[in-house]
Amino acid sequence: MKMEKVSVIIPNYNMGRFLPRALSSVSSQKYPNIELIIADDGSEDNTPIVIEELCRISRDGLSILPLRLSHGGRASARNMALEHMSGDFVTFLDADDTLPDGSLDSRVEFLHKNPQVEGVFTDANQVGADGRIYSIRRPPRNVSNEELARMLLSSVRSPLFANTFMLKKEALEKSGKFDTSYLRTED
Repeated sequence: MKMEKVSVIIPNYNMGRFLPRALSSVSSQKYPNIELIIADDGSEDNTPIVIEELCRISRDGLSILPLRLSHGGRASARNMALEHMSGDFVTFLDADDTLPDGSLDSRVEFLHKNPQVEGVFTDANQVGADGRIYSIRRPPRNVSNEELARMLLSSVRSPLFANTFMLKKEALEKSGKFDTSYLRTED
């Protein structure tokens, strides 16, 4: 089986204090072919220093590409990273989030077993500063594409988290970039 590359994109704005945990969750994945792109959106905190240090100490085999751009918002940072990605699959991770163990493996495996599917999304645990789970967001099950679209467009609180998506590169190319006119929910 071909070992496709997974691009993990982390947009960041003034979240340098969280980046080590996010990077640790990526580097601890057992999946062997990961490209991590950190798109710093013009941070004014210690982010550039943190990114430099993370690149220096990263695990063997983990490719880290740091990008720096003027502050334009999360959608702009994600779009810049997408222009530089070389992966066959892409997933997103906010700077203050982490990936659970085995997350990349299980999503890639699902996409392999279901070649007709262009992307996959999962549950998301919302965790407090104390490390305890305070909410589990579960995507809707067994709904039609039309019903899912209605839910996404009419919901105040999206039933899906963008950070749980993994998309094939071809699906991403079809869907286009993130809308930079939105400051939140650009996904």
